[in-house]
Amino acid sequence: MFDDLPPDLARLLTLRVWHAMWLQRIDTKIAALQQREAEQARGHRTGPQSQTGSSNSASATAARP
Repeated sequence: MFDDLPPDLARLLTLRVWHAMWLQRIDTKIAALQQREAEQARGHRTGPQSQTGSSNSASATAARP
């Protein structure tokens, strides 16, 4: 086993907190990328969404005097 860790308790505890914070950042990034990939895969399966409702309401409003 490598013994390149700090010899005192205070620095070991600091290192452990720092390591835990980095693991949280990494886990958060992994979760975000997995969610983005899942959403993209869902979008490819369902195809583009039609936008019939938004264009019809704008032309109907413009036609009024």
